[in-house]
Amino acid sequence: MALVVFYVLAFVLSWLGWMPQLLYAQGSFPFDSPLFALLGGAGPTLAAVLTLLLFRERARIPELFRAVFRFRADGVSALVSLGYFR
Repeated sequence: MALVVFYVLAFVLSWLGWMPQLLYAQGSFPFDSPLFALLGGAGPTLAAVLTLLLFRERARIPELFRAVFRFRADGVSALVSLGYFR
C-alpha cells in the first residue's frame, strides 16, 4: 500500500509544479515562477518523505538522504570531478 501512496503522491506533487508551467507556456496561466519547477522536480522526494510520515516510519527519513551526503571516491577522482565542474 505504501508503494501506491508514494506513486500517487509523486505524480500529483510533480504535476502540481509542472502544470502551471505548461499552461503559462501556452498563455493560459498568468505567471511563471521557479518554485513551480522546484516543486515539479522535488515531487518524488517530497512524496517519499510524506509516505514515510503517513506510515509512521519517521525514523527512516534520514536513511533516504544518507546516500546523498556519503562521499565515496579516491583523491584523484575527487579532484577530476571538482576540476570538471568548475
